[in-house]
Amino acid sequence: LWSGWPEAGARVGRLQAELRAKGEDSFVFSPSYKISAMLEFYVPGQPRIYSRDVFGHPALQFDYMPIEGNLKGATGILVTDDRRESELPLEELRPYFASVERVDTLEISAFGRHTRRIDIYLCRDYRGYPRALRNTKNLAVR
Repeated sequence: LWSGWPEAGARVGRLQAELRAKGEDSFVFSPSYKISAMLEFYVPGQPRIYSRDVFGHPALQFDYMPIEGNLKGATGILVTDDRRESELPLEELRPYFASVERVDTLEISAFGRHTRRIDIYLCRDYRGYPRALRNTKNLAVR
């Protein structure tokens, strides 16, 4: 497909399997609820995908989904694309992870034209986010 999300989901699934084979816990997240929703559909096994909630920002529907277990110490698999809505200054992640490293890039095109670049990062040793300190006024149902 021209969107690239089926391929990204497959690559993320393989990466999670490799980490699991090494005994590493992992979770998948993105800076955009749209990317997270696509990954929730396309990553094999449809695991719980996170969004900006793992680093303390409002994440729409993802704010209402409970975090599965304790993610502290796990490796985060960050998926971004080159669209403006998924911009994330990587330095913003530094307080939450020991390291952030790009490990894969997918260049997606259709009809001979670039449509999207998807980058996949390994974010090692998640330090957690104190959810109790979150700004809960953004969670109010209107």
